[in-house]
Amino acid sequence: MKSNNVVIICKNTEHGTQNFFLLNGTDEYFLFTEGYKKGVYDYYSRGVRLDDANNFSKSKRNTALMKTMSKIPMYVKYLEREYDLEIFEKTKRKNKSFANKEQRKAS
Repeated sequence: MKSNNVVIICKNTEHGTQNFFLLNGTDEYFLFTEGYKKGVYDYYSRGVRLDDANNFSKSKRNTALMKTMSKIPMYVKYLEREYDLEIFEKTKRKNKSFANKEQRKAS
């Protein structure tokens, strides 16, 4: 899942919720909103690389953080489909394989 320039960031709102965004270079995409949890906010507020955003070993058994980590891949996959992005390595390989198959059919 090597995504060096993809960052997940959390922004606190004044309504007791926090919004999560995916930063891909200069583009910012909204992921989801959830209730405010201090541990989750502390982990994601400064931005976390996508590789580390799903690393359960860094959660230090914080269940709220683990639940948030489990949501992220699902929402990122949705962004990939909705905006035709290639974020996960698996998606890049799949699209490359599909393009090769289409190219072979055309020849």
